[in-house]
Amino acid sequence: MLQNWLLFHVFAIVHKYGTYEPHSSAYEWLDVNDPDNDCLQLPEFDVLNLHDLDKPVVGKLALLIGNQNYDDGRLQLKTPHSDVRELKAALEKLDFKVMSLVDLTKAEMLKAILSFTTFLGRCMYAIFYFGGHGFEGLNPTSGEVETFLVPVDTPYHCSADKCIKLQEDVLDTIQECDTAMNLVIVDTCRTWKIGHQTAITHGRRTKSRRSVNLRSKGNTVFAFSTCSAQEAYETHSEILTDAPQNSVYISCLKKRLGKKEDIPVEQLLKETARDLVSKHSFIQIPTVVTNLIRNCKLTDPVKPDDDDFTRHQVARWANITDLPSYDEFPLSRFSLKPKFVQKFSNVLCMVLFVENNNDFAVRDFKIRAKQLGHGLHVQEESRSCDLAAATNPSAERKYVAQIAIGGLQRLEDGVSELSLPLTMSYHDDREDVPSGITLAPREIPFEIALGKPLFAAASANWDTFISGGYE
Repeated sequence: MLQNWLLFHVFAIVHKYGTYEPHSSAYEWLDVNDPDNDCLQLPEFDVLNLHDLDKPVVGKLALLIGNQNYDDGRLQLKTPHSDVRELKAALEKLDFKVMSLVDLTKAEMLKAILSFTTFLGRCMYAIFYFGGHGFEGLNPTSGEVETFLVPVDTPYHCSADKCIKLQEDVLDTIQECDTAMNLVIVDTCRTWKIGHQTAITHGRRTKSRRSVNLRSKGNTVFAFSTCSAQEAYETHSEILTDAPQNSVYISCLKKRLGKKEDIPVEQLLKETARDLVSKHSFIQIPTVVTNLIRNCKLTDPVKPDDDDFTRHQVARWANITDLPSYDEFPLSRFSLKPKFVQKFSNVLCMVLFVENNNDFAVRDFKIRAKQLGHGLHVQEESRSCDLAAATNPSAERKYVAQIAIGGLQRLEDGVSELSLPLTMSYHDDREDVPSGITLAPREIPFEIALGKPLFAAASANWDTFISGGYE
């Protein structure tokens, strides 16, 4: 049964219905439930189950993707990582469970979307966010106008088939879960790209074209950071001098979310659009497109069902949010205490605290990390320093190293466990070194077992995870 559901979930041919036509205003807005709007008819067989409209929300989940470090250096961006981080913090304060991923290839983006949908179901709110490069063009398969999201492995001269289709790959997949609300937030340029191959550059404003096709379940809101055929700006520095840490759109959205306003989601997005336009004088015009029937607020309380399915989903979610746990341990009369934090769902940060318990001082103490393989990358922020002897408690005896392990989504299926190889190096202050002689530092290799932290738990057990199981 579960396998049949999965095959249907991934490969179902879905019925697409309805479009919108952008128009010039402070913000673009289309309510497809307006009886005077005949651009989209809602067929009875495809509308959200009316019995669910008054039921409480049983879960609120969000998938946030920020592509910043593109393989082609000409495509590098500045703010998607910080945008995801800020949006994650704001949504968690509204009781959303958040899966945050950065710098994904096309295959990894598709995998993340499918992973996300395994947690979704009826009476749930789902948010999908993408920040990075994007454009509009023709879907080479359907011939329809599509919004394309650009993965990090896309070349500068890209073709549409190397990108993620917002309608086909994202919304249509999420819609199979019959959620109560789907909020799709896209913070990318929407300039028009003609032909199958094009350079990802700032395009000129062109004639507006239809680019959103809402499936008619009455449960979807699109929030674009800009209107069709228009660019989106990362920071003030592209138009002003004072550059913030977030994109122009996210800087406005996070402030609105931070207010925790008890208002419908459509109104919140309209207020965000007004804030942006009033502050930045029409440099980009946010677009909101909706066919939402239910009165949904991001502040709506969560009342989870007390059933086996819910308990199973809670356990699976805990499996991809687990962090390694360590007690303090000794190594050559040094005390080591690692602590772990989640930077993103695919980036694990370790802060390693070291204290010298020797009766002698050490010079040039440093912790170095080695690369892990498996497509993962390790980045360390540490420096060498001198540590006083334990017999001199008033002097500095402590050292801190910070190490980030990124790319956890690339852990291959079947890898049993990750271990981070490290080397501790130092000079013994008791060493009597003749003038002009340089001694090699003492080096002590060791490892810290990481298990399968965060999203690696899904990647390394993909068959089990995607079928709804967990370990």
